[in-house]
Amino acid sequence: MNLSHIEFLVEEALVNLRRNGLMTLAAIGTVALALAVFGGFGLIIWRLERLANSLPPKFAVDVFLKDSVSRQRAQELQKEFETHPNIASVTFKPKEQAWPEFQKELQQEITAALPYNPLPDSFIIQLKDPSRTGDVSKWLKSLPEVDAVRDAKEEVDIILSVATVVRWIGIAGTILLLIATSVIIYNAVRLTVFARRREIRVMQLIGATSGTIRAPFVLEGVVQGLLGAWIACGLIFGVSQLVSHFVMRKLVFIESLGGSPMPVWVVFVVLSVLGAVIGGAVSTLSVRKYLQVV
Repeated sequence: MNLSHIEFLVEEALVNLRRNGLMTLAAIGTVALALAVFGGFGLIIWRLERLANSLPPKFAVDVFLKDSVSRQRAQELQKEFETHPNIASVTFKPKEQAWPEFQKELQQEITAALPYNPLPDSFIIQLKDPSRTGDVSKWLKSLPEVDAVRDAKEEVDIILSVATVVRWIGIAGTILLLIATSVIIYNAVRLTVFARRREIRVMQLIGATSGTIRAPFVLEGVVQGLLGAWIACGLIFGVSQLVSHFVMRKLVFIESLGGSPMPVWVVFVVLSVLGAVIGGAVSTLSVRKYLQVV
């Protein structure tokens, strides 16, 4: 296939897009709406999973030492904790530092009656894997220098379970929406090809090969898919900005929980590739059917 032949096929595809303006707009609109729903659902699931996965690390394990433990021994324990394979960071909190914070929380008038600082030295431990909270807490409690361990194992287990459920719902929903999107786009493109079945027959009668007949339709499908994907990106980002602005204004604390949003270029590339692939694939299937029938 030489360059002039490729140029002819591209020009033919562009001419057909302009000639069948109403059907082209219908196909592009269908692609845009289908991919907008698909992409919007994907963003929601991705955001929910990020939110669920960002919560467990915020639950630290508090380790309280016995009063008899010296500061030197506390430093040795800190080094021992830092070498543990499941511990990400260890912060030592002496009772002199914890006492003013405790007084501020309970009001100094209430704590002024206490004859001494009753708080123990403690450690704040962050784990690498929140699912190991139970194992690490059990190990910490077994140490003779440890008086008490406070963790959020139940809360972490619930959040991790929710994250797993959200992930599987997202996978299943994405697959179903992808299938539904493909079917909708296929029907839209098939109507376009059906309206031009006589044109296909004429091209066959004048001796055009199946590849020559099919190529302009496939290119049209790719162009329709790309244009629909770009419109869908605009719809998704426009709506997401409005929703994010409203949610952040009403629930300020949400911003610190879900992490950074998905990069714009990722959504653009994914939807563009999906639109082009689906548009080209369904056009190929639709034309093949009429090449066999006419």
